[in-house]
Amino acid sequence: MHSPKPLSPAEILEVMPTNKRISKLYDTMNSREKLEDSIPTWGDAIVWSDFHFSDPYPNYLWD
Repeated sequence: MHSPKPLSPAEILEVMPTNKRISKLYDTMNSREKLEDSIPTWGDAIVWSDFHFSDPYPNYLWD
């Protein structure tokens, strides 16, 4: 791939990520994934409406 205005080697070194920056990105992604795995998703948590009804007749007896 050719660029109409290629960067100089000094500019390339300036914008290329270092090993430390890459490691930090991976650590951030890994910690975010761990957090998302620990947060309850659909079906994992108690729903307020399961225990609080505004109607005196229970609506879970529909079938």
